[in-house]
Parts: sequence; C-alpha cells; structure tokens
Amino acid sequence: MRVLLIEDDDTLARSLTLAFGKAGIDTQRAAEAKAGLELARSAQYDAIILDLMLPDSNGLDMLRLARAYKVQQPVVIISGHAETSTKIACLNAGADDYVVKPFETGELIARLHALRRRSQGHSQAIVTVGPITIDLASHQVCVDGKRVALTATEFKLLELMALRKGKTLPKDYFVLHLYEGRKKPDSKIIDVFVCKIRRKLHEAGAPESGHIATMWGMGYALQDKPGDAAA
Repeated sequence: MRVLLIEDDDTLARSLTLAFGKAGIDTQRAAEAKAGLELARSAQYDAIILDLMLPDSNGLDMLRLARAYKVQQPVVIISGHAETSTKIACLNAGADDYVVKPFETGELIARLHALRRRSQGHSQAIVTVGPITIDLASHQVCVDGKRVALTATEFKLLELMALRKGKTLPKDYFVLHLYEGRKKPDSKIIDVFVCKIRRKLHEAGAPESGHIATMWGMGYALQDKPGDAAA
C-alpha cells in the first residue's frame, strides 16, 4: 500500500511513517497543502492522510480543490477538532473518514486497509480465488485451509493482484508499488516472484498456475479460472 501523508508536524509525521513502514505501508510526505496537492494529482496512492491545520492552507480547502481536480483516492482527515460540524463539513467535501487526534496508530492503519479494500470493491478482508484464500488484514494465504508461507514481498505482490482480481496489471505497476522510494530493479524480477508464488501455492494444492494468468506482453492477473502457468 502507498499513502500520501500531508502533515506539517515533523514528530507525528516521523512516528506515522515508521509505524506504517512496519505495517508494510510505503509513505510519501508533504508538509504543506500546495506540495501535497501536486503529489496527489501527479502520483498514484492508495489513500491520502490529510491534516486540517497546515501552514499554507486549511486542509478542508485543499480537500475541496483536490476533488475539483478529480483526485479520486480515499482521503482520511486527521485533526484535533472533534466538533461534529467540522466532521460533517469534511465528509461533505469528499473525505472518506475522519480521525480525531490523538489516535491509536493501529486504528488508523486498520481504517486505511478498510478504505483501500472498499475502493477496490472488496468490503471484506478475505479474497477467495478457487481454493486460495487471501486475508488482506492478517496477511495470511491458505489453499483449502493449508497455510502458505510467503515472504513479505511475495505477499505484497499477491495482494496487489487480489485487490484488482480479474484485472491485468503490468510489471511496471508491481515494480512501482513494491520498490517505492528505493532503487527500482528490472521488471523481470516480477517474473521471478510470480514463479515463486505459483510454486508455493501449487505445493499447497492449488493449480500449477496458482490462478495467476500470464497476459503476454501485458502483465499478470489473478483469476478464478486457472491461468497460463508460463511466466
């Protein structure tokens, strides 16, 4: 998951970035509304966390502007204002959630995951593909109830496909989300990861393809019908 954090408090921003990293969430931060809006318009994020009190603008005004510019990502407002009127104003302006400071970081992370699932059409945390179940909350993968041990990177790749089940995702898409903020390897590394995931799923009882279809010249897709096993 990639999130954009628009927060001017350095201490809070560092704390959230550290906690998000441990939870497998990549974070890009902007300390001002103008920079945050530019990032929101130019890059793809799974969610945006927006503080209401920013040095160059009111977060509510930035939210309205972002929605006017067709920024579609879910937005979570974080603010010290607990007034119902403020919450209503933000939700009416296009916010998807509102969290009052101080808050438990674990709760915020859970809310982010829930928003991401809903934005991708998954109201539940579990995605089922044939005999495979992928628990997006606990990061557990099973085949007919048998646990499959995936590495963190392998799970992230499978999670990206699960959230967009049935859709073909290009290799560059996986590289962007898996290596955000780090030196990006050749996209052929995705073939290696897919091969390892297929092997582990197959050893647990799934079809040889692992229900991952190869779309030649395009990328990969997680499908209910077993896909082409070649990578």
